[in-house]
Amino acid sequence: MPRRRSHSPPLADTESACPPCDAKPSSTEPNQPEIKPRFWALDLLRLVASLLVVLNHTWSSDWFPGHEPVTCFFLLSGYVLSLSKKQVCLSIIFVCRYIRLMGPTFFAIFLQWSWSWIILSPKETMTILYESPIVFTLQTGSAKYGHNSSLWTIAYEVYGTVVVFITRQLCKRYGLRVFLPIFTALYCSEYKDFNAIVLGVFLVEAKLAVKPKLGFIVLTIISFCIVIASHIWDFQNFGTKHVCTPLAAAGCLIGLVRLEGALNEHAPAVSRGISVVVLQAARITFMLYLVHAPFFRLLCDDSLLDYNGMIADSGGNIDANAWKDFAWKGWKYWGVFWPALIVLSIVCTLLVDEPIMRFSNRFRTSATATVAPESPEKDPKSLEKDGHNGMTMMVAENARIVSENANLTQRLASSTADYVALTSRFQKVEFLLARNEDFVTEQACGVFTTAEGPSSPIVPYVTPT
Repeated sequence: MPRRRSHSPPLADTESACPPCDAKPSSTEPNQPEIKPRFWALDLLRLVASLLVVLNHTWSSDWFPGHEPVTCFFLLSGYVLSLSKKQVCLSIIFVCRYIRLMGPTFFAIFLQWSWSWIILSPKETMTILYESPIVFTLQTGSAKYGHNSSLWTIAYEVYGTVVVFITRQLCKRYGLRVFLPIFTALYCSEYKDFNAIVLGVFLVEAKLAVKPKLGFIVLTIISFCIVIASHIWDFQNFGTKHVCTPLAAAGCLIGLVRLEGALNEHAPAVSRGISVVVLQAARITFMLYLVHAPFFRLLCDDSLLDYNGMIADSGGNIDANAWKDFAWKGWKYWGVFWPALIVLSIVCTLLVDEPIMRFSNRFRTSATATVAPESPEKDPKSLEKDGHNGMTMMVAENARIVSENANLTQRLASSTADYVALTSRFQKVEFLLARNEDFVTEQACGVFTTAEGPSSPIVPYVTPT
């Protein structure tokens, strides 16, 4: 039985990257949304990052990192946005991205405002009403989101669309050397978090997921070790947060991408099994990220699980009241908060997030068709048959030019040979005439007769002698 051919993970080079076993082909109908296959390597990284953010905000900021998962979000945004090969106007991309992100964000804010108005204090409600417009005006830097600490990344995600578009245009014109000044300028500014988005673009343009360079792999490993050490010995600074963390996240992304490729090659059944679980779980990551903080404040009263009261004293005794309080908080956290959060995220995803995503895709398609109508695409077989492939057309044109040049050269050689032959014959005739000038007489040629006068026409007839 022949072995089934496997497929590659999400790579930057679409010439060599094939969709996985469960990926659907892109739409070939004109003016249809660009259907991209889902890859579980990217969704797995997004899912893990979302869970780490939730645990950091609701359990312990000492045990679980908070900035590193957000950096993974930014890196994934730059990477995924750069994978698109469809040329779209910047204004359309920006508006669609704004609708895609702000729709679920508005619903999360409205949900929090609703239960704060009914259950919590009026002060909490007024705080939400005062701080909510900051999200929709896309303020960054010193903007505070006290009611929901996860919302500060939304503005960076929206502006990241512009950053990706400009970076790709500069890369097309100046090449990969443009990334160094971009990284330097962003690092020296207050917008250091954009470095992770630009790094995602760099991974695509440099094709590091297709053929990762050994030097870059070593750099990511060193950065990952520095990030781990900074959490153990607590020496985090701008270098570890905005240089080493994006590089470590890039190393994790490349590693997961290569892992998916290896599983697709050697264990496709395992890869399909992971894909089924991860792709379904990753659907709720965005709403999980948006609603976890206010929902935790609603159910758990903003009180984290505290292990300090559980430490035994010098006699080895544990405070009974501290144990009861910890056990109650633990049951409330794991038995009530997490199941309710997952159910709420699923409902919000099905009713809000995915409908808004479909609306954003349709809006982008219709706006693109209005601004620049697309010509109907043909079937790939007809494209190959008609010679619409760029390389095929170039080779055919070169062959046609070579053939015409050969024909012209042959005709020129033939004309030159005829000219030489005619010149040789003329020279021979002149030579014979010069030597036999007396032989050509009136009787011999019979051209003129004695009866002809000067005005009589010349008869082109030679009388035989």
